[in-house]
Amino acid sequence: MALQAALEYAIHGFAPTAVIDVQDVDGHVSGTVIASEFANVSAADRQRHVWKRIRDEMGPNSAKIGELLLYTPEEAEAATAHD
Repeated sequence: MALQAALEYAIHGFAPTAVIDVQDVDGHVSGTVIASEFANVSAADRQRHVWKRIRDEMGPNSAKIGELLLYTPEEAEAATAHD
């Protein structure tokens, strides 16, 4: 749980409104981050900003973070509308 808490802290430093849904599987965390702060930010820039924050805050533990899908609330809604 400490890894998830550290990840949430790092992400909320960049995107305070983020809703974070991650799973820890065998010591590696992956999941989805939904934040209004991602609006008008390209997918590449979202990843760049979030990963910089994660590396800065978590140091070597950032290697335990897997795939993070970064969506605006509208994008997340559209993605789930097709399910």
